[in-house]
Amino acid sequence: TADLYIESAHISGNYFIWELHLKPTDDWGASNRKALGDCSWYFDYNYDNNALAFGSAELLYEAPEVDPTEGYTNTAGTVGIKVYVDTHLNADNYDGVNLTQGVKYHLYTVRMTITDPSVESDLYWDQVNSAWWNARFQLITPTYYGNGDVTLPVELSIFTAQYLNNVPTLYWVTQSETDNLGWFIYRNTEEDFTTAERITDYLIEGYGTTSEPHHYIYEDVELDGIQGETDWYWIESVDLGGAFHRYEPAIVIIQGTPEPLRDTYNTETIWALSE
Repeated sequence: TADLYIESAHISGNYFIWELHLKPTDDWGASNRKALGDCSWYFDYNYDNNALAFGSAELLYEAPEVDPTEGYTNTAGTVGIKVYVDTHLNADNYDGVNLTQGVKYHLYTVRMTITDPSVESDLYWDQVNSAWWNARFQLITPTYYGNGDVTLPVELSIFTAQYLNNVPTLYWVTQSETDNLGWFIYRNTEEDFTTAERITDYLIEGYGTTSEPHHYIYEDVELDGIQGETDWYWIESVDLGGAFHRYEPAIVIIQGTPEPLRDTYNTETIWALSE
């Protein structure tokens, strides 16, 4: 028997990440080869609402207890509406790594690309299709714990940018915030976050936990752009747990004549943002 866990589900940038843990709850019936054998970890997720990108599942971490040098082959992927992690032990040439009864092992960390950050992951164990054996080909009876439900720290209603008074000015509105420490801002001359520069070396303070709307303004006075240049900006919130949550970029084009920034939700002109 064993306990299986989904733990530490969180969002980091454009990725949804979670950990898989296992704890043997008996001695698996042998003095040696108390190791993991062939196993299939299967999960349901929010496939219908396109929450996570199909085929994007990948392993970020493999524990020493399932290391390839010990005879294990580990793969992650997506098939149909399921996410899976497969563990295979080459039992003809390897004994595997013995696991201690009562010890919880962090075996894997899995990452998927977020397609729509506005919907829940709905990541849960698929207990019907999951199957587990030890290294002696004995079936393991599991008890399942945990899921991948994650509450975003910020409900963002507006994020836009404009070239005002010769300064790129960002404006965003949150409808609610949960454990929100604050914000970092990134900029790039192309729509590629991986090469973007973080232009705030300090954390713009958030409002913690609140159900009230809050407005933010940031002026990029350090930008030395040229007329006609296009710049992409990203805002990234940081929650109390240290997880990062990035939002879709806003675009600024360096212009000769600034225009007033408008609230695209109610067409009310937002004046004097740089005052």
